[in-house]
Amino acid sequence: MKKILVLTMILSIFLCSFSYAQESWIEWKNKTIEDLDKTWTIKFDNILDKSTIQDYYIFIKNIDGNLVNSDLFIKDDGKSVIVDPIDSFKEGEEYYLYISNNVKSEDGKILRKGVKMSFLRILKAKSIVLNKEEVSIEVGSAERLTVAVLPDYVINKKVIWKSENKKITKVSNKGKITVVSSGTTDIIAKGENTEIEERCKVIVIDQIPTVEVDNFDQLFDAIENGYKVDINDDKVKEAYERAEEIINEVMMI
Repeated sequence: MKKILVLTMILSIFLCSFSYAQESWIEWKNKTIEDLDKTWTIKFDNILDKSTIQDYYIFIKNIDGNLVNSDLFIKDDGKSVIVDPIDSFKEGEEYYLYISNNVKSEDGKILRKGVKMSFLRILKAKSIVLNKEEVSIEVGSAERLTVAVLPDYVINKKVIWKSENKKITKVSNKGKITVVSSGTTDIIAKGENTEIEERCKVIVIDQIPTVEVDNFDQLFDAIENGYKVDINDDKVKEAYERAEEIINEVMMI
């Protein structure tokens, strides 16, 4: 019977008395690793036949089917095999650890089936980017921030949102800022299980000034300063409204 894969990444396999004419693989649940030189320990229930601990019976391949050069060692207990990669794993690339059913115990028992387990080499988030560094909000209104967690191949992109002063603003787990009272504070986006964070300065005022806009330069200046706009030019107005539609579509994703 197969034991559960524990957090220490020790694989446990039960050797049983079955003859097997052709290789067949049991696929184990995929895992993620952060160590680029991750060493795997495979623990069996029986003393192993050392002659069957070969790199063509226990090996690692990348997603293209190329072998990852590795050394194999049997531990002193005679039941555990260490797979030590010579080549480093590449970030964001998927790999497969294979354990053939040709591996035997000293008394001739073999695996019921070979084992195949995929794993992905990832890193924690290296940076967080917010769509705004500073924003002005009127009392009684709301604003939503969007966030990008980098690099793109990081699997855990969860962000923890926090208002530095909840008496001024609150923020939802999707980055929506709700105003409580006037003042200045920071909204903080922090990567889960990391120390990486990014801040947006939030200025809450009683009323945001409205400026008239006749061209794109004036529009950009108004937006940069957090003003409301009254657009007189039809082309500028159309471009501004389209931009708002795109932003709203992104926020809905």
